[in-house]
Amino acid sequence: MKPIMIRDFLDGIAKEHSGAYANSHRTVIRSTFRYALQNDLFDRNPTNHTSVLPENQRAGFFRPGEFQRLLEACDGDAEVECFVWLCVTGAYRTSEVIQRPWTDVCLDGPLPHMIIEKTKNGSSKILPLSSPVVEALQRLPSFGRSKYLFPSRPTNRYPNPKQPFRWGIRKQFQRACEAAGLGHRLPHDLRRTTASLLLMSGVSEAVTRKITGHRSAALERYQHLTPGFREATVEHLATILQGDQSQAKSQAPTETQRPVAARRRRKGLKPKRESGRPERTRTADLYRVKVAL
Repeated sequence: MKPIMIRDFLDGIAKEHSGAYANSHRTVIRSTFRYALQNDLFDRNPTNHTSVLPENQRAGFFRPGEFQRLLEACDGDAEVECFVWLCVTGAYRTSEVIQRPWTDVCLDGPLPHMIIEKTKNGSSKILPLSSPVVEALQRLPSFGRSKYLFPSRPTNRYPNPKQPFRWGIRKQFQRACEAAGLGHRLPHDLRRTTASLLLMSGVSEAVTRKITGHRSAALERYQHLTPGFREATVEHLATILQGDQSQAKSQAPTETQRPVAARRRRKGLKPKRESGRPERTRTADLYRVKVAL
């Protein structure tokens, strides 16, 4: 197979469907030739000479009213409802949720949280769990009964599944979206909803990236972000999604919730001691002279 033949094939798929759909086919073909090369079944990978097709960037997200309709359309399905709450309040990816064991979830103590040891970008992620999420987790059929939040289920095709957790939950999610009259939606739209609602509510871009787990140079300046502030952020997001705008405005995390020393560092000011004199001042006499002048 020549590169030009692959390119014509992908162009035909892109015209009929979309660039993203054609790129998924390119990934499958590329992986097939890579496997053939590793096993000496082919001498080269023709997809190396084919570039990725441009894709239309989707910016879909759920508005609070749409989110409420989605929850109602779950129709008592505890797994879909919990999946939706987790992804929208923690900006988790689908794989990060359905593959999660209960050992990574802490529901006891003053600050319930979930741990992702390794995300897509290779970093770890720890986020508090808001009250609606804790309640949704406790309603899961696997709560106290299984090792995973979403354990695998036997089917007619796979009566004895080898994988301990579910392959995916996309079909159930899209069925709920269609029942809510929201059309075709993707589970990743829940992650987009997290960032969109936080930014529209006045939460800074850097703090939003801290919640979503994106890597950024601006994110490193917010390493002093306290767990209490993060907890207030996810609770604020849950309040917005439940439709109480007045309470959400009063609960919105503000700059004053950060430690005083952290705010002074951000503004370039030296932290003060109990006496009121800035730290690292050489002597008290020099400070008093400066104040007198």
